[in-house]
Amino acid sequence: MESIRLETRALLRTLHEQINMSWVCVGDFNEILRLSEKYGGALERFGI
Repeated sequence: MESIRLETRALLRTLHEQINMSWVCVGDFNEILRLSEKYGGALERFGI
């Protein structure tokens, strides 16, 4: 998962350098990557 995150950041940096106009990045940036990031709510989704 960390390698995908690093690749995504590198892609965004490349786009920033190549596109000289306003742009927006849309997505679900609240995805939990580690159980330690979770606060409250159900844990079933994480196999606990």
